[in-house]
Amino acid sequence: MIDKYYSHVGTTVTILAFIVTGFVPEQYRSLSYSIAAMIAIAWLAFYLGRKTAAPSRSFDDSLIEFFRRLEKQQQYQEILRLGDALSTPVWLSLKYSTRIAVGQCINNSAIIMKNYEARIRVLIDDIGWTSVELGLYEDGENSITRGIEVAAERMPNHAFVSKGYRHLCGLYARQGRTDEAQHYLKKAFDATANVPDGPQKNVLLSEIHFSRSSLALIKKDYDAALNEIRAELASYERADNRVWTLKALARKGEILFHQGNRPAAKECFIEGLAQAESYHYNKQIVKNLIGLANCSMDHNVVEARTFLSRAAAIAEEVGMYHEKKIIQTAFERLQKYIDSVKGA
Repeated sequence: MIDKYYSHVGTTVTILAFIVTGFVPEQYRSLSYSIAAMIAIAWLAFYLGRKTAAPSRSFDDSLIEFFRRLEKQQQYQEILRLGDALSTPVWLSLKYSTRIAVGQCINNSAIIMKNYEARIRVLIDDIGWTSVELGLYEDGENSITRGIEVAAERMPNHAFVSKGYRHLCGLYARQGRTDEAQHYLKKAFDATANVPDGPQKNVLLSEIHFSRSSLALIKKDYDAALNEIRAELASYERADNRVWTLKALARKGEILFHQGNRPAAKECFIEGLAQAESYHYNKQIVKNLIGLANCSMDHNVVEARTFLSRAAAIAEEVGMYHEKKIIQTAFERLQKYIDSVKGA
């Protein structure tokens, strides 16, 4: 009875926290989501602690077991409510494998409950793009493609169709398949034409600017890449959305570095790192540390190694597959520079 009480109260408080956050002004929403996420995590940690017999079990394992237990108990609506509330905090905490496992429970429940909106979201984001972040490209593509199909068949959710196509663009871009990436980016842009004007459409268009900068960077068209990222930054600054500008800051620094403007690049990375640390945004902390290492590599080996070592520790701790590969390549480049100096 007590556990049932905690379940209902905890669920209600968590959901209300996220609902109220949706009505908070845009400039304070990121902080509000952080508070709501802490409420969700605090409640789950307490509740799962009561339900878990083995105290040594990790929180991730307990969370997955919790959702699977709900699935066995056929509490599908409960899974959908909790899954929607926890999707963002689990993503921001970079618990990728956990997000996929919980996402599978959500997807199964959404099929049974015929909740197509939940299916679309979880297939494209929680399972699809998260699989891409783990380097599971085939799994990611299959899930994202299915999400787009469900959106087209069951309910025209043009915003998620656009997001799905943009994720496919990112998936192919990471594999160096720029023609396919460009194809899906065009489809993402075309899908936004059916999204009503407003904040949601503005975010979609801003993210398309970022994807265009990614493709231009791969093609070494640095001027085009910089123009796209400036457009994205201007869009987010108009909305006073400081969290989303973090990703653009790291990318701007990367482009400036490739253009040979290291002082300006370093300024971007320093600003981006400070903001990322203030929001505890590990992914952007790592990206800015990599950028600072690159800026220091040919004149301050100790500083470059310090930045890379810190980035590697965070990436290893949270399982950042894509960034770990980038860090390894940077370490190899640093070692080659050290060897060349010794041989001179």
